Amino acid sequence: DDKAFLAEVYPGLRRFLDVWFTRKHDRDEDGLPEWSHTIQSAFDDCPSFVRWRAWAQGADITLAEAPDLGSYLYRECLTLNRIAALLEMPDDPVLTERAARLKWAVEAMWREDTATYHYVDRDSHEVTRGEVLAAGRGDLTVEVHRRFAPSARILVKALGSQAARPNMEVTLSGRGRRGRHRVETLRRAHVQWYFGVGTAVSEKLYAELDRVEVRGLTDEFEVTVSVVDYSRQDQTLLLPLWGGLPDSARAENLVRKTILDANRYWRLYGIPNCSALDPAYQADNREGSGGVWLMWNTM
Repeated sequence: DDKAFLAEVYPGLRRFLDVWFTRKHDRDEDGLPEWSHTIQSAFDDCPSFVRWRAWAQGADITLAEAPDLGSYLYRECLTLNRIAALLEMPDDPVLTERAARLKWAVEAMWREDTATYHYVDRDSHEVTRGEVLAAGRGDLTVEVHRRFAPSARILVKALGSQAARPNMEVTLSGRGRRGRHRVETLRRAHVQWYFGVGTAVSEKLYAELDRVEVRGLTDEFEVTVSVVDYSRQDQTLLLPLWGGLPDSARAENLVRKTILDANRYWRLYGIPNCSALDPAYQADNREGSGGVWLMWNTM
């Protein structure tokens, strides 16, 4: 019967959930795990994080915390507790604590000025806005001398021919959040190459960035140095509504001010991959992100 089936599958479902809360997936051990890849999230072409599209930002999804993953795991905790209740098992304080922590973390990603949830940096838990700091071709040496508040994560992106896979190396000089001087070098293991798109993202946050050096590229490559933009908006940021996390007032704001905003999501054929205000948005979805995914519309 159904109860026997639930009793059989519950231990496996619980083990699957537990894996998320290991150091491999919750890298800062704050109770809110991070995605390891955009494919894992089922949103392969996420404009903020996909690293094989020239039109995407190409940030590192392991260095961000995301409302969609928090919402999924929150629902998992509640569902497992309901299964346990049906099986007349005692309350599981670990699941209850995890659900409370996940809800708190996701709700902290809400911003009143945009009436939506946002990605946040994994280490600062801030929503930094993107900014191009330098651009050029081939090898670059740029004196930046910029301060950031909140501290910024730095993204270097190179665009060349599809077959290209050069040995790009990036050196960043500046100061961290505690004011200590640092030099960070991003070598082959830190640089991702897909179809002529190369991206390197700093593992450290910078309160000040003084100098950027990019080596190993010919003039064939177009290079940009920028601050990782966590303010960009896509369909997965709406999922806390599906997850049942926001209270009624916040849910109404998300629906009325954001989902029903024709300048962002309320488009003719449904909710698109990303807000129509996103720089990657393109209605025909050919050289950008603008298609309609029925799974997310249904959720």
